[in-house]
Amino acid sequence: MRTLNKQELEDLIRGCAILGTGGGGNPKPGLAAIQADLQQGRVFKLAKLEEVPDAAWVATPSIFGGVFPDEGIGRAFQDDVTECLRAFETLEDYLGKRFFAAFPAEIGGAAAAEALAVATRQGIPIIDADAVGRSVPELQHSMFNVQQMPSTPLAVATTRGDIILLKEVADDLRGETIIRALAVINDNNIGVASHPLEGRSFKKSIIPGTLSKAMAIGAVVREAHFSGTDPVEAVITAQKGYLLFEGKVIETSWKLKGGFTTGESIVSGVDAYLGHQYRIWYKNENIISWFDDQPDVTVPDLICVLDPKTGEAITNPNCKKGMDVVVIGCPAPSIWRSPRGLELLGPRHFGYVMDYRKIEENRRLGGADPN
Repeated sequence: MRTLNKQELEDLIRGCAILGTGGGGNPKPGLAAIQADLQQGRVFKLAKLEEVPDAAWVATPSIFGGVFPDEGIGRAFQDDVTECLRAFETLEDYLGKRFFAAFPAEIGGAAAAEALAVATRQGIPIIDADAVGRSVPELQHSMFNVQQMPSTPLAVATTRGDIILLKEVADDLRGETIIRALAVINDNNIGVASHPLEGRSFKKSIIPGTLSKAMAIGAVVREAHFSGTDPVEAVITAQKGYLLFEGKVIETSWKLKGGFTTGESIVSGVDAYLGHQYRIWYKNENIISWFDDQPDVTVPDLICVLDPKTGEAITNPNCKKGMDVVVIGCPAPSIWRSPRGLELLGPRHFGYVMDYRKIEENRRLGGADPN
């Protein structure tokens, strides 16, 4: 177990935002809150998976709701943390157990910052792992559901003072429906604490090392700035990813619907992509993209929009008309490519009648023809 310093925390949030595939929450207020916590003497500890005792209990704090542009957040990050903390403590009280550690539900800029904030206020570590390996829009998109492990009991807290304990649900899809409805009637944001598990079960159903991976990605971006090299190429190399497109945003649209932010961005190509267009549709996170109206990359693989000068993530819906952007793609964790994983997080789940094709089999990117 080790204590994270300011530089490591900044690298971690930067890398989480990139892996957040346009979602995972806005990283800026989370970074500001972490800096304030450090100034107040709070400590952020990172625990390896093997450091979690088999008999210890862990859980994940998270925020459910839509994502907002920078100027439209309209709420304080500390409010989100307070809601998550209240939900986390409610779950402890119900179970009659003290959680040994917290872990992020997903890898995203705000998602990681929220889990870190709850952990440091509780005086416990955050575990170097998460349940997805990227950001996702819905509760049932998790390794726990892939392996049919329950998300309940779970607790919900709102800024209006409500505390709700959900003891059981029929399945995670039903749990998602209930929690999303609660978010909709509470300004599209609620704090949730879920997936309480003993260490022995947790370690069998999680993706290990994802926070270290995000930290390493954030570090290569920072080092590229320092050395004057291409930060986007540094991310692609670190992620074993692919350059999907480069250009200028010519059209964007988004709306809040049913507790999600849905929309699309259209990019007109430059340089090698001159005369071509790239379109991305998102539901909180980037879900599917088209190259000149032909499907290009889909979930569960990662579609990430970056600033070409800085390599920083551009979160939805902050991708705006006139911006210069680079779009990269990265392979999903292998478990998402299993039949159960694709059932939960493939393109058909989002209403697109098409089969998933691995990004490395994309002929446009130099992949082999799967046929």
